[in-house]
Amino acid sequence: WTVENGFLYLESEAGDFVVHGFSPNRLPSDGGASFLVGGNGFTEETEVEIDGRPVPCLLQSAQRLECTPGPHAPGAFNVTVRDGAQRHEALDGIYFYRRVELYDVAPARGGIAGGTLVEIVGRGFDVDTTFDFEGEVLEVVEVVDSEHVLARTPTNRPGWVSLTARSPDHRAILPLAFEYFD
Repeated sequence: WTVENGFLYLESEAGDFVVHGFSPNRLPSDGGASFLVGGNGFTEETEVEIDGRPVPCLLQSAQRLECTPGPHAPGAFNVTVRDGAQRHEALDGIYFYRRVELYDVAPARGGIAGGTLVEIVGRGFDVDTTFDFEGEVLEVVEVVDSEHVLARTPTNRPGWVSLTARSPDHRAILPLAFEYFD
């Protein structure tokens, strides 16, 4: 597993205003996650905007700001960092992804022949979300809403299996979610 732009080197001494990057540059769209702005010459007056909206930031040093945006629509957005007349514009600097979460599968038990209709409960589901039991894909019957999906189980061996939900940008696992019996 690789995190692109997951590490940001900072200068050791204060200097002129410059922005080197953002870490991480991928954040969940539901808010609450922070990112760092790395560069130099940051002050208490340095401001950060994502897609023209101000983002609250804490000055950690002249080389680092910690910013915590609120909820945001998924996608790539421009980031503007400004300090007085100095300005840095990063096109598509931050990417917000839709987080997928898994809470429950009911019933939690079914035959090895498959075909058991299960309700998957979680968050962030849509028509692009796929589900599998350790690589064996479930057939989605209906996406009821963003928190409930009806699906049919595939054939499998007897025993417990974990459920994985995948969106185009995120993955969630519910360990030992379903038991197959013979």
